[in-house]
Amino acid sequence: MSEKFDAICPIFVEYFDQRKTEQIGSGVLLEIEKYVFLLTAAHVADIQSQGDLLIPAARGLTEIYGQFAHVAVPHGTKRADDKIDIAYFRLDQNLVSELHPSLR
Repeated sequence: MSEKFDAICPIFVEYFDQRKTEQIGSGVLLEIEKYVFLLTAAHVADIQSQGDLLIPAARGLTEIYGQFAHVAVPHGTKRADDKIDIAYFRLDQNLVSELHPSLR
């Protein structure tokens, strides 16, 4: 991809038990080689245990899919005390092609 991305990508959650959707944070889209990453805070990504994480796509909100990694909470501490607090998704190429046009 030769296009530049807008810096900020809102992240939403659709809670499993409530079928309610709300914005919970944001991330930054970053392209490295041919891969697109969504960088966010680990405390935002942790919410995926409560529901599906969603981002804007051309046809509405769509679930984030691809590879996921995060910095684990150090033993004996809480996420709130985590000084690093970083996570990322390497977005699947199909998801990249579905992103909302404002995320370029």
